[in-house]
This record gives sequence, structure tokens and C-alpha cells, in this order.
Amino acid sequence: MKINLHSGIRLAFAATILVAVVLCSASYLSLSPRKAGARTLTEASEKGESDMPPPGFLKRRWGTGTAADQASQGPLTPSAISNWIPIGPTQLTDVGVNTILEPSLGRVNCVAIAPNDPNRLLVGAASGGVWLSTDGGQNWSPRTDNLPVLGVSDIEFAASNGNIAYMATGDANAFATPSIGVYKSTDGGVSWNATALTFNQVDFRIITKLAVDPTNPNIVYASEHNGIFKTTDGGASWQPINPSGSAGGDFPMYDVKLRPGNPAVVYAMSKDGAFRRSTNSGSSWGPIPPGLPASSAVQRCQIAVSPNDANVVYVICSARGTNGLNGVYRSTDGGSSFSATAGTGGALSDFGNQATYDMSITVSPTNSSELYIGGVSPLRSTNAGGSWTPITGLEGGITPGLTITHVDVHDLQFAGGSLYACTDGGLHRTNDMGAHWTDLSQKLQIAQIYHFSISNQNGGLVYAGEQDNGFNRLFNGRWEHVRAGDWGQPLIHPQSIDLVFAGSNGGNFKTVDGFQNFFIPLDIASEPSRFPGAAFAVDPNDLRIAYAGLRNIHRSDTFGDNGSWSPLTNFTDNMVVHAIAVAPSNPQVIYASRGDDLGNGMMVRSITGGSNFGNISGNGLPNKIATGIAIDPANPDRVWVALEDSQGNVVYFSQNGGASWSNYSGSLTTFSAHTIVAERGSQGAVYVGTNAGVFRRDNSLPDWEPFNTNLPNVSISDLQINPSSGRLRAATYGRGVWETLLPGTTLNALLNVSTRLQVGTGDNILIGGFILLGPGNKTVLFRAIGPSLSSILPGAISDPTIELRDAAGTLLGSNDNWKVTQVGGAITGNQFFGIKSSGLAPTHDNESAIVATLAPGSYTAVLRGAGGSTGIAVVEGYDLSHAIGRVGNISTRGFVQTGDGAMIGGFIVGNQTARVVVRAIGPFLGQFGVPNPLADPTLELRDSNGALLVSNNNWKTRDTGGSQQAEIEATGLAPSNDLESAVVMTVPPGGYTAIVRGANNGTGNGLVEVYNLQ
Repeated sequence: MKINLHSGIRLAFAATILVAVVLCSASYLSLSPRKAGARTLTEASEKGESDMPPPGFLKRRWGTGTAADQASQGPLTPSAISNWIPIGPTQLTDVGVNTILEPSLGRVNCVAIAPNDPNRLLVGAASGGVWLSTDGGQNWSPRTDNLPVLGVSDIEFAASNGNIAYMATGDANAFATPSIGVYKSTDGGVSWNATALTFNQVDFRIITKLAVDPTNPNIVYASEHNGIFKTTDGGASWQPINPSGSAGGDFPMYDVKLRPGNPAVVYAMSKDGAFRRSTNSGSSWGPIPPGLPASSAVQRCQIAVSPNDANVVYVICSARGTNGLNGVYRSTDGGSSFSATAGTGGALSDFGNQATYDMSITVSPTNSSELYIGGVSPLRSTNAGGSWTPITGLEGGITPGLTITHVDVHDLQFAGGSLYACTDGGLHRTNDMGAHWTDLSQKLQIAQIYHFSISNQNGGLVYAGEQDNGFNRLFNGRWEHVRAGDWGQPLIHPQSIDLVFAGSNGGNFKTVDGFQNFFIPLDIASEPSRFPGAAFAVDPNDLRIAYAGLRNIHRSDTFGDNGSWSPLTNFTDNMVVHAIAVAPSNPQVIYASRGDDLGNGMMVRSITGGSNFGNISGNGLPNKIATGIAIDPANPDRVWVALEDSQGNVVYFSQNGGASWSNYSGSLTTFSAHTIVAERGSQGAVYVGTNAGVFRRDNSLPDWEPFNTNLPNVSISDLQINPSSGRLRAATYGRGVWETLLPGTTLNALLNVSTRLQVGTGDNILIGGFILLGPGNKTVLFRAIGPSLSSILPGAISDPTIELRDAAGTLLGSNDNWKVTQVGGAITGNQFFGIKSSGLAPTHDNESAIVATLAPGSYTAVLRGAGGSTGIAVVEGYDLSHAIGRVGNISTRGFVQTGDGAMIGGFIVGNQTARVVVRAIGPFLGQFGVPNPLADPTLELRDSNGALLVSNNNWKTRDTGGSQQAEIEATGLAPSNDLESAVVMTVPPGGYTAIVRGANNGTGNGLVEVYNLQ
């Protein structure tokens, strides 16, 4: 197949430069722009996203031991500087395959609208904190990132003073985070302070609802799982006012409401459907009224009181046992008695088995018979509950004229003629009673991410599996919604952005085209797995080999092709696999963790490539689930594990392959750790993600140091290092994805360089040059690529060799066939495992590679064909370290031909915007005896998508017209010949290609150069 040049350029800079072009077989390449996949309206699969994790999963993983626990112990102080920044998602574009729901960003439990300003909105995210909008939901800002927990159950403004608001912490719907009490704002939600009602996280108390006296902002009621609490002094003190005098946890309360016009009348609802009424502000409570179902028939119940007719009170209840809807009940005498409205069939069956999770109810402010309830989707009744109509397009397929909202409704609120709905996908508003909805969730970064994956090929490509909000990706600087549902771990193939695994609550899948069209089910086995979906790993030593963990560990030698999976274990217990890791320095060593729904764990290890696994549990390791495994890149026996729900003993280390374990937790006191990664090329640095943030430790440190600067107090669900950019990225359960530079990472570096060209003999070889700027040494890897090009480029060289030389031309090292090390000069020992562990090993044995640690100076990498062979080849250089030194300027010389023989030079701008000069040189080379110099070189600069940024033919004038002579000369890099070309440009971080051709199809030896001016 002949590759389209511009398509090849688009692939050229997926974070490892031209690797996509030079390493991937044709089946791995996507040679056309991304497009939205074809849609099929599979409503059932979309509603699958309302599934919840197994009982105890969220509480065990996220529920306790958040930032407050670690902050209270104090001795940890940072020595390495982090500076976390958010990277989303805050806005999604739908490019999904088989998706019908609008893209959504995260779970919102509640909304409050200021009484004196309808544009002032406060929303409470399930584990993302309080967010404030002052423009009706167009823009949002987080207001509670530094609170000990970020779960929010309810927010209420004081009707008599719009500056005062109260907030109930915790997640009363999924119990993902506990309540630490009630917080108060006196500036309209900008800042928040604790009231006197406070709880310890370890007690896992849950506040469900708040009610503020509309005539007195100091009187507030809170329903909590231990009863009702009341303050009359604005939160300075609280008293229990439990119905029937019950206390001590035997009267959990789900709701509290006040009668409009008479706030001394208080309504309360217990967990088992016991509706109680007080007419004296909670001093005493009346009996349970007739007409409501028996407590044995119901569980969660909610109350709504009509603002238009205070005698009309509604109650909605879930059914005990099925978790569906029990019914809706109505009172016309202020709660003294109730009668059932409609049954549970028809539209009311929408609640499915989730009424204990998503339930809400409200009454129109102008009509006591106009009632709205929320389950999986919102429903409307105009006859006091006698009949119901869905008010989104979710019931029975797509309904013409109705805009779709997200499933799972947790709160419904009226304000100013508008109805607001809080769902598992964010905040929506309707101004026409549900005929049309507007999504107000954009710019809320509240995604609850289980796992994510970063492309080795394109560090800007991220896939994230989220709770309730699907499978999303960051691609070319834009977040895209790929598919709805609950999604777990993605795995991007290290050498192809189009090959991806993904696990979900609906199965495990693969794509071979970057989800443009296909979601292929993985036929691994019919076994249970962790929630949601399988654990995946790829062998860094052989990228064809993939592993999947369900109940057993399975292996594919063709990266998941159907029919290729085979079990490596034969477990029959109730445990499932939670994590798998293959040693970078020895593919025979594989670690895996297993666990059950009760939190019991098991670690296993194979030293035979998976043919058998031994139990390495015990030996000092607690009986907890290891949700993260990190193996020393250079030593397969050194391994760290992160444990969940382990009460401060959250990191363990073994230096003998699990024969014994030592507690590596140090001063960490958080209850759970979820992920751990080891940094290659460092002093044994490891990073652990916990319920209290990120911590770092290396061989020079006696204890962990916080690595949390500017990071919210949120649980860290996944960590990954992007070596090409020197960044650490964190997926969070409630605040999306964040990133920071690793300590010592170069700024404004030209990280990697790659050039593709026809290689001849004699002077027509391929020469790549670069300069290392001080003060520090850098570890770099060079590759000579040829045979792996043959499937996409005709005439690829069959056996490329590589030489590394210094500025004086002294040979520092050479290689012909990367698996066989040629010791000498800068190469002092076997490099096979070093090349393997870098993740950049060539895919063909005839290709060549060298790893060297070099001092500041000028160097060249020379590519020739073995035995005088010729053909198209690629010479590449990669920065493997994060030393302070940086790659300053780069250049490549070779023979420029027509068509595929054009010179294509690539480079990556690292961590900050850089100002660069790119030059195409030809005639000047003749002064140095280079034969047949390219007479009239032209130059194009393109981005990673192949889009043309600028072109030039003859450096003194711009191709678009006008002179650029003064600007080029001011850099001190003006070419010496008017026919040579140059551009100067400020470019953001990312990958770029410079293409040199001969004008009028000219050929000859040319030089492409990139200079970093900063």
C-alpha cells in the first residue's frame, strides 16, 4: 500500500514522532481524518449506564480516608515540586459509536438557585464538590476543592437572605463518600465554612437533605441516618429532634421538608417509609398517618409539598426487595392522611430496580396537581399522579421534538418558571415543562473516572472509563464522547492509536480503527470480572502479547484477535483479577492481584511467562485487594503494591519477588491507595494515588512526600507517566484528569526527532544531528528503522545500521540489529533490556538501536544500509530522561528525492510554548564538498494532524506575500543563499513535521534544521 504523505504526517507526531508511520503495520494505521461513527439507537445499552457497582464497592474504595485523615497527621512535607493543572473533560463532542445520549460530564446530586438572582446557581457533585455559576450555567467555578471531602448531598439557599446557603456533605445516593457535616456560606456560595454539625469520616454518617426556614436563615433542619438535627443559631450549635425520641442510629432519615407559609410544620421521612409530622418546629411528632404503605414494603421515600396549596403533600417510595417503585401517594390535608395515586405500570416502570439510587419529586409552583418525579428519567403528571408522561426522549426510543437528558434523576427544582434536573450526567434545564431541555453541565470538571490510558505514541491521546458517563477520549486537544455506559480500564496499544481495549459493565471490547466505526466484543471467557470490566496489560517486551483478568488470567498472542485468548489459570473461587503487570526487564515475570466483594485479596506471580502462577500473599502482606502494581523497570523482583481499604497500611514493597513483604506506607495514614507507578530513569521514584491525593518517594527519601500542589482533595483512581513529555497524569474519582511535570522535567525542550528519507550510498546517507544543552547529561535512544516500513512504503531499506558520533566525528557507538549489542565507546554493556524497557524497541530484528547517556554538546546519528544496501529509512532520536539539560537544536542531512523520497523531519515541543526557526538548506552545502546539493529547497511545517501551518520557498519572502527578511535575520539564523527556505514561528506543545522538497521536482542533498530560540 502506498501511504498518502499528508496522512503519514498526521500520524508522524503522536508523541513519539514518526513512530506511527515507521512501526505500525497497515492494519494499525488510520490514514484518514477522524469522523463520527455511525449511530444505531440501542436504547437498552444506553440505559445500561445506570447500573451501579456491587454493594460495598464504592464505600470500600472511595468512602473513607480522604484528605482530612492525611492532613491531620502532619509530618509529611514536600521536597519535590508539583504543579497540577486540570485537563478535563469540561466539554464533550459526540463522536460515539452506537450512542443515543447527549455527552455528559459527571454526576450532579443537587442544585440550588439563589432567591434574589436566578442566574446564580450552585450545584453539588457526587464527589466533585460545590460549583458556582453566576451566569445561569454558562460558566462554572469550583468552590470547595480544599474541603476534606468533595461529595455533596444537598444545597439550600436561605429564602430570606440570598447570601446565605447551607451544604450537606457526602453522597446520599451512591454512598461513595461519607458526610463530614453541614457547611455554610455567607457570600452566596463563594466560600464555605464548617458548622458545628461535624462527623468523622470513619463513622460513615450520611446527611440526606436540608431545609432552611424561609423566614429565618438561622433555622435549619438536616435529615441524617441517625435522625433529624436542628440549629437555631445559623449552625453554631445543633440539637437532635428525632421523632419518637429515637437516637443512636435506629431511625435513619431520608428527607425533611417545611410547610409553605408555616415553617413550624415540619415533615420528615425515615428510611422505612415512616412519614412523620411536627407542628411545633420538631419539638414533638405526630403518629404515622394512614394511607401509606407498611414499612416492610418500602425503603427510600421522598417528600414534596405544593407551594400553591400547602395542604397538598406527596410522597414517593421505592419497593423493598425489588428496588423498583412502590408508588406515589398524595395527601390533601397537610399530611394527616394519604391515598395512593396511580399504580407502578406504564411509564412508572421506568424506575427499574434503581429507585433507592435515583429518586426525586417536586410540584409545580402554580398547580398542585402538576407533579414531576425522577427515576431513570423525569416523568410528568398533570392530574395529581393519575397518569404519567415521559418528558425526555428516553422512553420507548427517540421521541420527535424532545431533547434527550441524561439518565438517573437525583433532584428536581423549580425556579423562575424553569425546571432543573440533576442527573448522573450533570444539570439540565427546561423552560417549557420538559418539551425541550438545555444542558448546563459544560465546563463542570466532575468526571468520576475508574481508569484511564495514555498513548505512548501520542501523549495527547487519553481514553478514560467513567462511572455513568461513558467512555471518553482526549484527542487533538478536544474531549470526545465515544460511548455511553459505565466503563473501566482502557488500554491503548503502545504503537497504535487505533488499537484499544476497553472494559465496561456491558462487556469487554476492542477497536482496530480508533472507534471510528467498530466496537468488537472480546471473546475472552464467560467469567465474572471486577467492576466495571476486565483488567488489561500488554507485555512491554512483546507488544503482540496482551493479558486480560476476569476470574482467571487470560493471554492473547495477537493483541486480542478473536479466538486468540487462552486461560493461564484455573481459579474457581469468588475472586476476580484487579490488576496485572508484566516486568519491563523480564517478560517471564508477571504479577497479578485478585480480590472478592468482601475486600479479601490475593497476590500471584509467574516466573514462566504465565504457564503457572504461585500465590505470594501473606509473608507480611495484609489480606487486602491490591488495586495497583508497580514493578521496578530494571529489576523484576522489586515490586510495590497499592492496597485499598487497608487503614493506613496502603503501600507494601517486596525486593524478592513477593517471598516477603515490608510495609512501605511510612507516614501515610489514608485508608485506601488505588494506583502506583514507578518512574524509569529516576532514583527509584514511585508515585502512589490515594484517597488523600498523590505522594512520592524515592531512594533518597526516608518517607513519602506530598505531591499535591494545586490538586483538589479528591480520590486518585489511576496514575500514568508519559515519558515523552515528562508528565505525570492522574485520573480522579470526581474531578476528571489532571497533570503535572515530573521533578526535573525539561521545559521548552525539543524532545524527540525523527527524519524519513531515501538512503543511498557514499555521501547520500542519512545523517541526523542535534545539540544537547546543559547543565545536565541526558539519556537518549537512537533508532534506525527500515524493514517495518515495508508494509506501508515501497522500497524500504532492508537492513539499516546506525552510528553515533560526537562533534569531532569520533565514533561513540554503533549497532546493526538491535538485539545484538556492539560493545565499545559509550556502549559498555548489553543494551537489550534497556531498549526493551524504554518501550521503544524496534519491531524488526534487522533494525538498529543505541542507548547512550551524553554530556552537553553536538552529536550526529548516521544511518547507512548494511552491505551498501539502499532504500527509504527513518532515523530517530528519543529523550529518555527528565534531566535539566535539554535538546536544543536538531538537524538532518540526506538526499532529497521526489514523491515518497521527500525529506520529512519531525520534532516534539515539550512542556511549554516554544519559538522555533525551521530551515531547509541546499546550495550552502556545496561549500563543504557535499555533492549534488539541492538547488532550490522548499519547506512546509505541519502539525500532528498534517494541517499546514506555514510554507516557504526562498527565505526572504513569505509564501503569503510580504517580506520576512528582517524577522529571520533578527534570529541570527538567516540562510546564506536566497534560494534556501526558512520560517520562524511560535508553536504550542505538540508534534510537528518539517517537509523538504526540491522546487520543480528537483533532487539533491538537503538539510532540514530546527532551532529552539528559547
